Amino acid sequence: MLPTRTFLPFSPDYAFAAAQVVTISGVTYQPGDAIPKGAISERRLRQLYELRRIAPHAPDFLFNGPASPAPTAPEPDEPAAAPPADDAIAADDAPPPPARSRRQRTVA
Repeated sequence: MLPTRTFLPFSPDYAFAAAQVVTISGVTYQPGDAIPKGAISERRLRQLYELRRIAPHAPDFLFNGPASPAPTAPEPDEPAAAPPADDAIAADDAPPPPARSRRQRTVA
């Protein structure tokens, strides 16, 4: 089942931004661009909102990602141990044989 997202009920008082690329009155808005009030009728505004083409305006960092770069993992002080040689693996550590279906089983 796909996850569902909940949206606020529509209100023409919200400040809206494009959620997808959308063209309104010949102007193309990219995701995150603010839609000016009065650029579109309330009826069309509601239709675009219900189609999820526009959404209530959110701060820029929600559309543009974090303001600072993500931290990097620290360098390890010691190099990792070398994996054991194939001869060193005990028989108990060996993976079990693959399961066989009924049709593949043989009667002894």
